[in-house]
Amino acid sequence: MPYEMRRLYFSEAEVAAAVVAFNAQSKQKFLAPGGLDSVRLCEDPVFHVDVTVETAAGGRETVVLNETMIGAAIIRYCITTRVPLPLRSSKSVKVVNGQLVFDISLPRDHELSAGATRVAATM
Repeated sequence: MPYEMRRLYFSEAEVAAAVVAFNAQSKQKFLAPGGLDSVRLCEDPVFHVDVTVETAAGGRETVVLNETMIGAAIIRYCITTRVPLPLRSSKSVKVVNGQLVFDISLPRDHELSAGATRVAATM
């Protein structure tokens, strides 16, 4: 039985917007007050994102966000920008060709619903 998989690509600017918006909505702020300086996607040895903030005091502070935090920020970004996401699906984030990729896989339905048409291919 076929199943569906979607892959969404996010630019660095979209990842930055997602992180800033997620921080603003979070009860426990993980970014220091100030301006966002850079976002760096990393894969070694595990996926994470380095977010550097230029603090209000003029210094720089780098925060490392793990896959769970980035996944939550990306999901929130999709909801805010009205990108439809299926509730029952597995979701993961990773880096592909320097871009953040959000993979969504719908579960396989191993049973045909009653009355479904069976299709058989012959050669």
